[in-house]
Amino acid sequence: MSVIMPVYNLEEYISASIHAVSRQTFSAWELLIVDDGSTDGTGAVIDSFAARDPRIVRISQAGAGAAAARNAAIARARGEWLAFLDGDDLWYPPFLATMLARLEANGTGAGFCAHTVLGSAGRDKRHIVNNPGAREAVSDAFLADCVTNRIWVFIGAFMVRKALLGETIRFTPGCTFGEDSEFRNKVLAITPACYVPEVLSIYRLRPGSATNRTWRWQVFVQDIHGLERAREFARLNCRGGIRETALKAFDDRLRHEKFRLVYKLIKWGDLPAARLLLADGWGREIAAALPARPKLGNRLKVWLACSERRLWWRLYAACWRLLVLLRITRMRHIGETPY
Repeated sequence: MSVIMPVYNLEEYISASIHAVSRQTFSAWELLIVDDGSTDGTGAVIDSFAARDPRIVRISQAGAGAAAARNAAIARARGEWLAFLDGDDLWYPPFLATMLARLEANGTGAGFCAHTVLGSAGRDKRHIVNNPGAREAVSDAFLADCVTNRIWVFIGAFMVRKALLGETIRFTPGCTFGEDSEFRNKVLAITPACYVPEVLSIYRLRPGSATNRTWRWQVFVQDIHGLERAREFARLNCRGGIRETALKAFDDRLRHEKFRLVYKLIKWGDLPAARLLLADGWGREIAAALPARPKLGNRLKVWLACSERRLWWRLYAACWRLLVLLRITRMRHIGETPY
C-alpha cells in the first residue's frame, strides 16, 4: 500500500496528517511525501518523522504543483494499491484496513468512503454520505453520479489499484483546480467502484487552500478543461455499458458549468472575460443547456449570456451591484455580518 501526500508550506498541519497515516490499524504501508518547494518548516517536520520511521519517504521538487507532485509519487510507489492524503487532511485509524478489505472482497479496482468536512474553526461542518442509500454498494454508475455532482468523492477518500492506471491515467501537470476530479473520473471510466459507507476520511477547509482561495475565473476554466479531458478519455476508453450515460453526464455538466461561469462574469462586470469565453464557442453550448420547456427566468439568463450585447451586460452588472450594496447596508443596519 502506497500513500501519496503532496505538500507545500503546511508546517502547521502536516504533523497531524502524518500521524493519521502512522496510526492506521493496517501497518504495511509506505508514505511518499512530495515537498513541492516549501519555504517554511514543512521539510524539517517531514525529516523528523522520516528519521524515526523508514516507511516515510521525502521526495523534493521545485514548485511544480500538486499534480506533478502526485505523479512523482506514483512513479516511485511500490504498493499494489494507491491512496491519496493531502498534507492538511486526515484519516480515521481504520481507513486503510477497511478500504482494502472491502475492495478486495468486492473485486473492484477502485473505491471510496464517506467523509466529513472539518471547518476552519476546527468543527465538523457536515457528513457527506455519497451513496443515497447509505449502504455498501458496487456500481458502474458512480462515474455519471460524480460528473453531475450527485455524489462528491474527494481524493482523500479514494483508493485505486496502481496497475489500473497504466501509463495514461495521471494528474494533469499545471492544473491547479479540478485535477483530482479529472483523475478520479478517468479511473471510474474503466472500472466499477466500491462505496464504503463508513466515515473514514476528513476533508479540512483552511484559509488559502485550493477550494477556499479568492475567486478567479481562470481557475474555474481549468476545472472545465479538466472535465473536457476526462470526457474525451471516457469517449475512448469507457466500458460499453455506461459509455452513453457517462458522455451525456459530461455534456450536461460542461454546458451547465460554462453557462454558470459566463453568467457570473457578466453579473460581476468582468465583460472582457465573458466575451473571451464566448468567442471560444461557448455560446452555442450554453444555448443548448436550456431544457425543452425552460422557465422564463432561465431563458432570460441564457439569452443575456449569449447575446454579447454590451449595453445589456453593463446594465445588468450595475443592477446586480446595486442589489448587493442594498443587501449589505440592510444587514449592517440589523447587525448581521454581510458575508
